[in-house]
Amino acid sequence: MPVVLFYSLLVTATAAIAVPAPAQPKNEAVQTPSVETEIDAVLEVYGGRDALEKASFFRTTGTMFANQHVGGHPGRFVREMRGPQILKIANLFATGKDEVRILKGDRGWRGDKEVFGPSLLSMKLQAARMAMPLSLWTHRKDIVDLGMHGEPGQWLRVLHLQLEKSMFIRAMINPKTRHIERVVGVIQMGPQNVVFVTNYSDFKKREGVLVPFHEERIIRGVNTASVTLETFELLSPTEEIEL
Repeated sequence: MPVVLFYSLLVTATAAIAVPAPAQPKNEAVQTPSVETEIDAVLEVYGGRDALEKASFFRTTGTMFANQHVGGHPGRFVREMRGPQILKIANLFATGKDEVRILKGDRGWRGDKEVFGPSLLSMKLQAARMAMPLSLWTHRKDIVDLGMHGEPGQWLRVLHLQLEKSMFIRAMINPKTRHIERVVGVIQMGPQNVVFVTNYSDFKKREGVLVPFHEERIIRGVNTASVTLETFELLSPTEEIEL
């Protein structure tokens, strides 16, 4: 099944948040433990809850190829996250079109201008994505299991979390490695959905937790950026983010 079509079917299948029968694999023995057991297994692979809570205050740096900005030439980024609701991202491009985005709870800024609506929701989605997998445990009672999706030999278990009335996120977990290999975030805008997909790879242990060092980002079915991490470091929980 083409990748874009697969994403579209997965999202539209529950656009109204009515969960259909999961598309279970056929002719393959794939075990599906309970949601809580699945989440516990994922957390263990990623380093454990205590280590993940400590690592929810972090800074990463790296390079990114953002097609719409630099035409194939790499830019650089710095991300700082302080818990699940405070995020600062600086994207530095060779064209000079640098961008700083900040999220603090229910407020967000792009540069020196406060943003609202879809721009704010997209920041909240990014924060929710970056808080994985700890946020799965935090919201484990609200998780909806959408079962196994994919193709033979490439099944991923899909866990759905409604973040707000018009926004949800889905973690897609490899049942063999317990790695979150894909996260789908959706902003519902009337009859249309804006779909953000992030594919993860190159997992490495840093500061006691598992970190994906490569990301491929897809928006509306178009690959918009390739991201490679270079550093991952922990921050002090008492350090304030600079606005």
